[in-house]
Amino acid sequence: MLCTRHIAKNVEARTRSVTKSVVFALGFLGNWNMIVHAETEVSYEENVQHFQKIYAGHQELLKYVQTTWLIHARKFVHAYTNKVLHFGNRTTNRVESAHNSLKRFLKTSTGNLDTVWSMVHSLLELQENEIKASFVGSANKDLHIMILHLLTPLTGKVSHMAIKKIMKKYSRHGVNTDPKTCGCYLRTSHGLPCANEMRLLDEEGRGIDLNDVHIFWRTLHMEGATYNSDDRHTQFQDDDEILWHYFNIMMKQSPEAKKMYISQLEKLIHLEALKLEEPFSDRKSKGRPNRSSTKRDPSYFEHVEKKVPKHKSGDKRKSSTNEECFPPEIPHFVVPYIHEYVDVSADGNCGYRSVAHQIYGSEDQWRRVRTDLYDFLEGRLDYWMKVWHKNKNETLSTLHKVNYCESPCSYEYWMSMEEMGPVIAIMYNVILVAIDPIQMVQPFCFSRYGG
Repeated sequence: MLCTRHIAKNVEARTRSVTKSVVFALGFLGNWNMIVHAETEVSYEENVQHFQKIYAGHQELLKYVQTTWLIHARKFVHAYTNKVLHFGNRTTNRVESAHNSLKRFLKTSTGNLDTVWSMVHSLLELQENEIKASFVGSANKDLHIMILHLLTPLTGKVSHMAIKKIMKKYSRHGVNTDPKTCGCYLRTSHGLPCANEMRLLDEEGRGIDLNDVHIFWRTLHMEGATYNSDDRHTQFQDDDEILWHYFNIMMKQSPEAKKMYISQLEKLIHLEALKLEEPFSDRKSKGRPNRSSTKRDPSYFEHVEKKVPKHKSGDKRKSSTNEECFPPEIPHFVVPYIHEYVDVSADGNCGYRSVAHQIYGSEDQWRRVRTDLYDFLEGRLDYWMKVWHKNKNETLSTLHKVNYCESPCSYEYWMSMEEMGPVIAIMYNVILVAIDPIQMVQPFCFSRYGG
């Protein structure tokens, strides 16, 4: 699979480089995302034809996307990638986020091995504790389950993320709709029951069996996998079959080949018998050579962004307090007090990206902000019903809007400052100010939870 985020960045960069227009590039990218997010092969073909029709006057760009990316459509278009097991990992965002966290933790690109390693070790321990805490929460904390009859057998035995995905699929497609509209994508791509399976279980009055959930979601520990002999997903059985398969192949080889196999197996099994020494080198090391940078080589889209300034950028950057640098929506009397201005990516998750940039140092942590707010709201629904002046169903609907981790984000999942402003202020203990298009300033500065 190919990273859809990097593909989008390169498509946008090429468009900006050719047209010299940021606005055109954003529109081009929006139509491109419709192709990438097509859920069926039919809709994919229709979106491609629509795309070609819209940009018939830009043959250079059409040729670029066709010869560079669409020939690899099976590696990134949702209509195809939904047919393979990937657990929702369509981008390298998690890896890059972890890399960014490590760099921010180290605070320097140089340092002694003993110093750097101790800091890396501390970061890994911190991340391990966070993961273990999430496992404990999944095992001991009960979620607010809207489809109790289906999910009760899974409570405390699978991760909260899996239960949330099942509830989301259930509420989006329902169980009384046409089975053909399901697509069974949740089963093939995540190893979880799809809407069609849940419809059949509903008709039979049964809940979801634990074995119907992939072991990836059932592993709530970090001590290595444990297996049940009654579990039909047992991995040891498959490993034994593979070993016997290779053993039978080796038995059919020549005597010389068998001796070679025995020699290699002895090295693998008896590692303590190997004599390993430092390689000899007569090179005199004098540290890092002069003019040798520790920075990575910039990607293509980063070169383009330097040539064609991007007004809608998700990169962290600082600017001066010159009023010309800020959009007209910001009141002039506020400008002298602004120390940093960041324009986050416009994918519908803008509000959550802004909070992530301020709280966690990177807008890429917006999913973490959504999760934080969801967990914070879930345990205090009665309190927020009073704050928002809503009934229980309306409050649950708002909670459902927060529980969304896809990009781009459709309108119904956008952040509502009227609802989420007080939540963010209390959750992170910050003073939050929202400015609407007519320059009305609305502060949220609650410092504690009042429930």
